[in-house]
Amino acid sequence: MKSFVSIQTLVASAVNDDPDYQVYQNKNNEIIEFCAPVFWGGGEILGFVRYGISTASMHQALSEVLSDGIRTRNQIIFVLGCLAIISLVAGYFMVRQLAIKITKPIRSIVDLVRQIAEGNYDIPVISGHNDEIGLLETDIEKMRIHGACR
Repeated sequence: MKSFVSIQTLVASAVNDDPDYQVYQNKNNEIIEFCAPVFWGGGEILGFVRYGISTASMHQALSEVLSDGIRTRNQIIFVLGCLAIISLVAGYFMVRQLAIKITKPIRSIVDLVRQIAEGNYDIPVISGHNDEIGLLETDIEKMRIHGACR
């Protein structure tokens, strides 16, 4: 096993009341070795305490946490991706229904106006809306009636 620190370093640490440590590799394991002075009643150094801690379990725990974090991140990305796709599909169908709701009455009016333009004044234009489309249908009906009277 590797020697820790010299006695001079230990005495200096004791005087400064600052524990010393060193990190080294032992059989593919990182070990942090600490050394601190032990004082007796009147401040006299009784000795030194040395202890080492292997970082293998710490690295294993960090690896597990990192793995869990990556798995959680991937799950969140998957869920957000699914929500985005669902939102896009729902938005598409909502816009499509809105477009049909707007264009269907206009197409109907266009067909009626074409028939009136061809001279067919017998088809009544019935207003079924309470909006601008309904106003247009009412005005087209008035034009049809006036055109039929000529």
